Amino acid sequence: MINSVWERENRWQRLIDNYMITNENYYSLNNKGLSQSKIKMYDKDPNYMYRACISGELVRPDNKSFMIGRETDSILTEMDKFQNTIIAPYADFRSKEAREWRKEQEAEGKTVVKETEYENIMAIAIAVQETEVWQDIEKTFTTQEILQVVDKKLGRHFDCLYGKPDAFRINEDGVCDLCDLKTALKIDEKTFFYKSKDYGYFKQLWMYAMLLKEKYPQIKSFRYWFVVAEKSEPYRVSLFSIPNDLVDDCEMDMLLTIKEISQRTDYSRPRIGWDNAIKLTDPRQPDDGWEDVE
Repeated sequence: MINSVWERENRWQRLIDNYMITNENYYSLNNKGLSQSKIKMYDKDPNYMYRACISGELVRPDNKSFMIGRETDSILTEMDKFQNTIIAPYADFRSKEAREWRKEQEAEGKTVVKETEYENIMAIAIAVQETEVWQDIEKTFTTQEILQVVDKKLGRHFDCLYGKPDAFRINEDGVCDLCDLKTALKIDEKTFFYKSKDYGYFKQLWMYAMLLKEKYPQIKSFRYWFVVAEKSEPYRVSLFSIPNDLVDDCEMDMLLTIKEISQRTDYSRPRIGWDNAIKLTDPRQPDDGWEDVE
């Protein structure tokens, strides 16, 4: 046990001595770090992840829904980052003048939003700040701390695993409260559960928990939370408690995907032939080879 603790602390010290992921390069192209968002893209399509995160051939558009969630997150947990957000003096960007102005601002690292979008972002943030839960988070939680674990066996493109949880608190009994802020069009338990599965939110929590345990060996267990805010009136806010098994069940899938990425050298598009056809069936009536017997 003593050796295990010493190895963890020594590994973390080596990481500090060779610090790689910073606020400046956190979202940079090919920063040599493997995050949950990159793993999620890999699960979608390896070639897509390679072009978006390594070669830079694919420039992903800034989806409006994602932008609103990201900027709300910045107000609540990284206010200094929100200082780079600027309101456009144009109602839209259809004119050449407006497009050129936005291009100049973005080249300087600014995030350009319309006035209506800014008002929407502020309304969501205020709704969250008014909750008792978020007021406690602001007082007692650590927010947006960069976590990373050096791993030289992640293949030619990556040499560490990293992430930045919205908020966490390590209690005296060794229980860590890990909380992530999410936005949704509408707060509905069933809808949000499936969205969490589809968007990899539970896998993201697993990644954060793994990184936290590497840095803070005093952590004995986790409690997982989502603070979810609606993106429109009445801007409802809900707190979801996430059962540990939903996060723990992600471990094998995550480890297998990380291993696959570490061993992959070819990111070209797969060659699909006639033999690769997938039989399309009704998922509500699975064909398991058995017949019903009355």
